[in-house]
Amino acid sequence: MEETGSNIYLPSPWSKITQPSVAESESIIHVTGNTIEEVQKATSLLKKMLPQKIKLMCNSQSVLNPRKRDWLLLYKKQDLTKIMRDNGSYISFSTFGSEKSQIQVYAENNINVERTLRSLNYLTSHIFQAMIYVNTVQSADLVARLSQDSGAEVIYRTDVNQFEITGSKEQIQSAVQIIRGLPISQEQHKSVIFSIELALDQREFISGKKNGKINKIMKSCDAEIQFEAFNDFNFIITIESEDFFKAKDGLDSLQNELPAEISFFVPEICHRRIIGVAGKNIQRVMKQYGVYVKFSSNDELATFGGYFENEHNVVARTPEKNIHSLQKLKAAVMEFITFQKDRDYVSRSEYVPTYAQRNIFYLNGKYLRDKGRLYNSKIIWPERNGTDHVLIIGPQSHIEEMQSRVQSLLPQFIDIQVPASVVLETILESPQIEDLQDKIYTKTAVFLILPETLVTTHSTTEDAVLKIQGRNTSISLFAANDCRVLTFKLCFDTNSKNALSKARHMFDAFMDSRSVPVDDTLHNNTFNGSPSPEDIRHISPSVMHHIDHPESCM
Repeated sequence: MEETGSNIYLPSPWSKITQPSVAESESIIHVTGNTIEEVQKATSLLKKMLPQKIKLMCNSQSVLNPRKRDWLLLYKKQDLTKIMRDNGSYISFSTFGSEKSQIQVYAENNINVERTLRSLNYLTSHIFQAMIYVNTVQSADLVARLSQDSGAEVIYRTDVNQFEITGSKEQIQSAVQIIRGLPISQEQHKSVIFSIELALDQREFISGKKNGKINKIMKSCDAEIQFEAFNDFNFIITIESEDFFKAKDGLDSLQNELPAEISFFVPEICHRRIIGVAGKNIQRVMKQYGVYVKFSSNDELATFGGYFENEHNVVARTPEKNIHSLQKLKAAVMEFITFQKDRDYVSRSEYVPTYAQRNIFYLNGKYLRDKGRLYNSKIIWPERNGTDHVLIIGPQSHIEEMQSRVQSLLPQFIDIQVPASVVLETILESPQIEDLQDKIYTKTAVFLILPETLVTTHSTTEDAVLKIQGRNTSISLFAANDCRVLTFKLCFDTNSKNALSKARHMFDAFMDSRSVPVDDTLHNNTFNGSPSPEDIRHISPSVMHHIDHPESCM
């Protein structure tokens, strides 16, 4: 049955976009269906919903450094897509390459708007910048070398003789290391400024009591360190000195004090036990490992959102120089949890072909939700963007069970090879084979896919003659170098797997009644009526189309 399609054009802020487009004025939703009536009904419902959604939409503006904006759009598209998908939001960026710093975020409520902005600004905190002022004009070759060797974005402004370097921490360090070996670092530079962007709630952590950490660094390195307000979520730390090496030492010292963080999930029912009376338990653990820990209740999580993932309700933070203690602290926190099903939450990516996702979610959604409650796990289904994996989140002790439950639902098939013959070709051209398909599907929910092409098999022995054994017959075929077979497929899932043997018997009985021999693979490799794993394979997209719409093959 041929599908019919139609396009609907919507203003981009009101549609949920899964790619970080720049300055788009409208977005397209493609609607497909089996009939024109279905498509028209779907499009009319979407158009009716649009005015309602526009009234409910919330939006907010923020400021993003233009160089960092371009960096995110070039190298962090997947992270941007995940932020929008997790929060049901849309981020409208200004034109790529422009000097405009405004961004706009749209979502259905203010909480998701705030979560989106906070997550976006957290991404920018991983992008460092350096400004190096020099006395004389530098060549384009030097700029190209710095960018290629370090991987950072390097801009040289001839009007003020200034290098602007943007990149990750490692790339900035690499660029600085290259510059240290060049004459400009000793003879031609005027001043150096390193810039780091951090979240506002980390300011006190960085500065220490009465600005003690910063004062100590400035005194030891003889570099000027300043805090500058930037937007509602982040602030900027600058390290400046006329001496290149002093500025570099100040950057290195400050990096040791930058917060290293992890976040994870702990059921709220366990929080009180972990914290202890008057916080004694958690204070002892924090003091032992030198790590700060914060727990969020379900109410806080509903308004604030998770930390690095929306489900995470515990964050641990420590200076970069003590980063090795983070995993030790997480293990110590988990020791307070007695039940395995409540501890050591991990995320696993599980293969589920795109063409099978909607069927599994629709037909087995309740089954998966019940198993999720049993194993304390959840499944995050991706957008329909061609991703062949789903994300499973759960305790380490139970997540493999959840993975196996998901795998058991994947549609599978076994092959039945039948030697090509005039009799078989006559059957395939007759209505009898269509009746067999209908009969097997009606009684067993197993679908029979008819062969499409001949397959030639080859024997290792030159003079051998291929023998294919049926249950009641034996037949010698062509010479081994010209043996042709037709391959039928029995397609099934977890609901119809137990009926696979019955479907096979129906197929064999049909072929035997017409004196057509078939292979006996299934009967030689069964265990309790089910095929052995080596006989089973996942269904290809072309075969899955027939299972989605079996009537199209009848």
